[in-house]
Amino acid sequence: MTRLSFRTKLALSITVPIAVLAAFFLWYFPAKHLEVAEQALEERALGLSTVLANLEVPALEFEQAADAETQFRTVAGDKDLRFLGVIKPDGSIFAKYVAPGAKDPTRQLAFSTQQWVSQGDEYVTVAIPLTSNGKLIGSLVTGFSRDSLRSSYSEVQQTAILLALVIAAGGFVLAWFLSAGITKPLLAASQDLMTVSTELLGAAREQESSVAQEAAAIDETRRAMETLMATAQQIAESSSAVLGRAERALEGNREIAQRIRELNTNAEGVAEILASIMQVADRTDLLALNAALEGTRAGEAGKGFTLVAAEMRSLAENVMESVANIRKLLKEVRDASQLAVEASKGGTTLSEHTTESAREIALITQQQRKATTQVDQAMEEMTQLLHHTIASIKQATSSAESLSRVSRGIATIIRPGASTAGRVPASAPPHRLEDVPARQGISLPISRPLGTETKEPPRSDVG
Repeated sequence: MTRLSFRTKLALSITVPIAVLAAFFLWYFPAKHLEVAEQALEERALGLSTVLANLEVPALEFEQAADAETQFRTVAGDKDLRFLGVIKPDGSIFAKYVAPGAKDPTRQLAFSTQQWVSQGDEYVTVAIPLTSNGKLIGSLVTGFSRDSLRSSYSEVQQTAILLALVIAAGGFVLAWFLSAGITKPLLAASQDLMTVSTELLGAAREQESSVAQEAAAIDETRRAMETLMATAQQIAESSSAVLGRAERALEGNREIAQRIRELNTNAEGVAEILASIMQVADRTDLLALNAALEGTRAGEAGKGFTLVAAEMRSLAENVMESVANIRKLLKEVRDASQLAVEASKGGTTLSEHTTESAREIALITQQQRKATTQVDQAMEEMTQLLHHTIASIKQATSSAESLSRVSRGIATIIRPGASTAGRVPASAPPHRLEDVPARQGISLPISRPLGTETKEPPRSDVG
């Protein structure tokens, strides 16, 4: 079955009411004209019959039939009048008139005591009682032809048919041009709407692809932040361990320095004792020398004493030599301890620097964790905003698709086959929001490996 175009449907929708109006005009005006003409003929017949009845009363009262017929001839010029008759109460015809060429229906007339008007197929019949001094003396019956009504009705009907045809034809032509004036702008508007909806749908899909890329970038950044926070945690743990070892090394260096200072003090005490021993040995040597001299002076009696003095002198010299060696060793010990003190001071300074560096690393790591946490919160807000954006884009895409379908439907209704113009391809864009967790309604996870902030390690007092 052939499908009608929108223009044809629109033209028919305009033409059909006009055709109905023309049909109503074709039926109503002839019928109305006939009704008015019948009413006018009836009124004219009644008026003429009333006047004639007043004229016929004297003739009937005085039995002057010739006068009655003379009165009939005064109205015989009426083109619609076909017969006249005066009937007595006994039913006999007192006087009558029949128009030339008309049938004589007077034999069928009957006396009437009431006034009436009758519409027949051929005649309009009027009956009027005739009275004189309140006495009913007869009745007047007149008949008027309906031929003029039929002729007038036929003419009006032909005119109505002609006008109805003109109205219908004019209405169809007008409807056709009006439909053209409506469908062309409507088709152009639907094409523009289709173009706009296509561009809107394309923009929505491009934005959808862009948001998908942003979601992927945020997810990648989130993973990088997780790695960074894990690394910061490891650095914090390592710096805490380094700080502990540095503090222990600092305490050890301080202990070593203290022991070296004690060793120097003891060495100085030993040096003082050695000095006393050296003095004793020196005096012993001097005494032994004096004893040897005295033994020599004593001769044979002092030989034993001389030998003892020589041994004491030898012993004193050995003691002095040993003291000299001990002093030399003490000097080496003091020099070594001095070097150890210097080295201990350098180690202490290095330990202090290491401790300070470890504290700074711990502080920087703590600040980095705080900054990372702030970035983490910002990413959480960005994720929520991205979710709202995704929902808005989905709604915009759905609206654009609906608008595109509506525009194609309008174009199809207006002009079948025109809906393919400006159709958006159904292929998916290169990046879809389904590829990221946010598209599936899953929030992007934000890792928080550090639940609490690490306190700043205590500073050690470095002397």
